Amino acid sequence: GRLRQAVWISLFLFLAIALSGLLVVFLKIIFGRYRPVMLFESGKYGFTFFQLTQARKLSFPSGHTDTIFAFMTALSLLIPRHRIPFFCLAIVVAASRVLIGAHYPSDVVMGGYLGIVTTLYLKGIFLSKGLDIFSKNTN
Repeated sequence: GRLRQAVWISLFLFLAIALSGLLVVFLKIIFGRYRPVMLFESGKYGFTFFQLTQARKLSFPSGHTDTIFAFMTALSLLIPRHRIPFFCLAIVVAASRVLIGAHYPSDVVMGGYLGIVTTLYLKGIFLSKGLDIFSKNTN
């Protein structure tokens, strides 16, 4: 019933954010791109592949952007009539990451892409398992 539906929706929202977030951490380690501020603080710039430094010093891809796009994509799949405001919010968050100097534009583009693609892939998994939590919310 309703409780079961709420549990599956909650799990979908959690997994969209968590799985894409894990992917971001993995990619930050692989690419090891320094944040823009590192250029000014210590002259470090660019990619230093397979960096195991502190994640806060690495910028590619943007974790904040990934999270907001995963969340807003998930919500737009569940409540399609609000997808425009959802994605407007995601774009504002992504732009803010560049404007405050925390990320390069390519960091937020990749973060947004990962959030969207991971969530759509997860939707496909849910549907393949017979968990259609999406079709009842088409208004």
